[in-house]
Amino acid sequence: MKRIILVFSFLFIFYGTAFSQVSDEIKQELMNLYTLYAQSRTGNERLQYIRNPESYREIFQSRYGDREIGYTPIGFGRAGRPVTSSNLDIYSLEETVSANRGGRAVEIIQYRYFVRVNNSFKIDWEASAGYNPVTFARFKALQDGQTAQMRCYANLETSRYDEYFGIGIRDELTNSQFRAYIRKNSEDGILLMEYLERGGSWPAILEMQYTNSLDRYSKEVIITKFVMRGWVF
Repeated sequence: MKRIILVFSFLFIFYGTAFSQVSDEIKQELMNLYTLYAQSRTGNERLQYIRNPESYREIFQSRYGDREIGYTPIGFGRAGRPVTSSNLDIYSLEETVSANRGGRAVEIIQYRYFVRVNNSFKIDWEASAGYNPVTFARFKALQDGQTAQMRCYANLETSRYDEYFGIGIRDELTNSQFRAYIRKNSEDGILLMEYLERGGSWPAILEMQYTNSLDRYSKEVIITKFVMRGWVF
């Protein structure tokens, strides 16, 4: 059963992520860099391998502290250049990781992202970690109407409201899910529909908030802005 889940996850991401292939030399360089990052004992040691390290020093200290966090990756898959709205020179690498699904340990594919500047690669930590300043759990628990900008996977779904597209929202690592809505006649709504209409689930950064403007008896999630395709600024 574990093997079946792994294959399903791989196919889901395969059909939900488009990118062009890269040379074996570049793939090896990305694998070597990420392995060094993963095997670093502490968060402070990892900073040397990421882009804009000073911007994340406090976040790393809060998240990792001085704990020993190093590990050796289980394995890597394809490497390529993903579809994105960014003007940066971005690359991605598939890593096989362990995750919890319904209380069971399974292996899934996660994407690690890199930016090349002056012929040198650095890891884009926020995209690779699927980092959101407001977590999915906090967003769903508070429902406080505050706008949150979130990295997520999105797909088209049916809608309860005629003037809105229904968008399935999923957190990659925790598999937390909910449905959001965006106006059909808005520029962002049209752009998001065009991005998702090929089918499957696609990485995006969206601004969202809970509101009762659609249904006075319950709160719904409204997408207030389609920030970009992909996860790398």
